[in-house]
Amino acid sequence: MINNKLKHSLKNNFETVLCIGEHTKKTDEDNTSFRIKKILFRQLSECLNGINPEDVKKLSIAYEPVENIGKDCALNSDQLLKIQENIRTWLEVRFGKEISKKINFYYGGSINNKNINDYLKFVDGVLLGASSSNPAKFKSVLKSLINY
Repeated sequence: MINNKLKHSLKNNFETVLCIGEHTKKTDEDNTSFRIKKILFRQLSECLNGINPEDVKKLSIAYEPVENIGKDCALNSDQLLKIQENIRTWLEVRFGKEISKKINFYYGGSINNKNINDYLKFVDGVLLGASSSNPAKFKSVLKSLINY
């Protein structure tokens, strides 16, 4: 279903963001484990199946570890960099180096006023969840960006 939606969205020149991420992880498991890497690669394979390289350049990819959303337990920069590297490597193998570089990479999951500026050093953008639904939190995130 997501693959069909992506094809339709890209065909009609919509700004398109593909969100991927694991739903569960083991208690002591790191977000960069082999099992999670396999989950992300499977999601990319299924979602981008049959999409031509020219259309892929118009796509953005967001990584959201579902279990972290709204729980104030964001990834550290090393984990996020490794995940981004893994995703870009998959894209490079599938679509080529030039295309993999053109795809925006976003992070979502417990973004707040304390960590947004650190994440923006490593990613092209962020997805705000709980911080965007609370006016006071949203305002504090925006204030952090003004000083960025």
